[in-house]
Amino acid sequence: MPQSRILRRKSSLSKLDSKLARYALAGGAILGAPMVSHAGTVYYSGILNDTVSGNTAPGNSVTVNFPGTAALKLLTTTSGSATPSYENFASVNGTSMNFVSGNGGNPAALSFGSVISTANPTTPGGPLLTYSYPPGTYKGGNWPQNGSNAYLGIIFTSNSQQYTGWARINVNVNGAPNTQSATLVDYAYDTTPGESITAGQGETPEPSSLAMFAMGGAAGLALLRRRRAAARKTE
Repeated sequence: MPQSRILRRKSSLSKLDSKLARYALAGGAILGAPMVSHAGTVYYSGILNDTVSGNTAPGNSVTVNFPGTAALKLLTTTSGSATPSYENFASVNGTSMNFVSGNGGNPAALSFGSVISTANPTTPGGPLLTYSYPPGTYKGGNWPQNGSNAYLGIIFTSNSQQYTGWARINVNVNGAPNTQSATLVDYAYDTTPGESITAGQGETPEPSSLAMFAMGGAAGLALLRRRRAAARKTE
């Protein structure tokens, strides 16, 4: 093989080797990488699955304390005690806290990755979802009607500074009076004032996702070895 072609081949393989090596290293490094925001650290609660159900009575609600005096309260209520007319609610309110607002001025049901910043329009709280009987329909609120999770965008104040966070919640209000429920799955907030956060940021990666990324890194290393072996045979 002409010397010029050998040099070009080595140069091309060198660039490919470099890309494969970076990919393989990233696959291994991600396993130990901390989940952080743009500038500050994200505090993550871990999985809670705290559930409140029925008509709210003293102690029958979920309250989460944030830094300073800030607090989030998740509750369920029923107006009217029995048929023929009642409404089941799942609602949130807060102390030193507001929530990203959506349709109807009620808290927005955000999807994973939605940006939460201090510039978002907010509401001090309100229903996540309301079920009215009769006629047996959802009357208001932005939360999924099938009981799946959505993210609540949080902006709270501590020591005169604003912080952002999120809470993952699912609700079920469709049914007889006092049978509704709401579950706080988990929550997180950025520890640096003024920083934005994305819904779901800070969650522990699923084991399956980590395994797939690690497998990708291993595949990159294997391909790198084969490329180098093939190059040596043709020299």
